[in-house]
Amino acid sequence: MSTLTKTSTDKVTSFLEWLRNRTPNEPEFHQAVTEVAKIAIPFMEENPRYEGYALMERLTEPDRVISFRVT
Repeated sequence: MSTLTKTSTDKVTSFLEWLRNRTPNEPEFHQAVTEVAKIAIPFMEENPRYEGYALMERLTEPDRVISFRVT
């Protein structure tokens, strides 16, 4: 099980600040990402093969929504 170290905590904090700036009006989304980030970021630090793929950024990318009106 991955545990939060000082480095991990700094990375989680930095990532969450970036996310809040990108999506400022989504508090429920931020809460969900915080819970996942506290586990995923230390795991990725322990397993270097996951570095360099921007996984957290990709996981937090919103789905594309296409809306149109039929008249």
